[in-house]
Amino acid sequence: MPAKRFFQGDTLFREGDPADCVMRVLSGTVEVIRQVNGSEIVLGRVQTGQHLGEMGVIEGRPRRSASARAVGEVEVEIISAEDFLNEVTRTPSLARELIFRLSQHLHFAEDRIVRNEQQGDQRPRGSGCDRARGRERRDIGAAPTVYAPESHHGTVCGRPCTLQPRAAGRGGGGPL
Repeated sequence: MPAKRFFQGDTLFREGDPADCVMRVLSGTVEVIRQVNGSEIVLGRVQTGQHLGEMGVIEGRPRRSASARAVGEVEVEIISAEDFLNEVTRTPSLARELIFRLSQHLHFAEDRIVRNEQQGDQRPRGSGCDRARGRERRDIGAAPTVYAPESHHGTVCGRPCTLQPRAAGRGGGGPL
């Protein structure tokens, strides 16, 4: 499988690129980033021995949901989507590693949601649209909260939103 070398600040792939391969980091560190409202959000770092771009391939998404940038010198092995999925099927230890890593991402996202909700509980309710105040930007990396359309602040953000998340079991709600 081909290897490719990147240098400090090089982009390995961009959000929106085809999700047609996975990269195994052979050496170095890669930042996973998103652009939101003109601001760069670092979602995490991928280290030597870990895979990059696997989520889009596992989920069968046509496009990447984030960008990847080299932190210093990086070397990656490029694995086609089909070869990667076959490797996961043949290698239980790789499957366990991926499950463990994705579980860590989920726990991190849950912790971030709880932290953001705790911060939100300290603000007065009904004081405007969360999206307009940038709260959604802080939630990047976590599953989005579904906001009930009953409290629409359309003149502020143009989308249904409210400070009160829809209760789970009422057609939306929580992150899971």
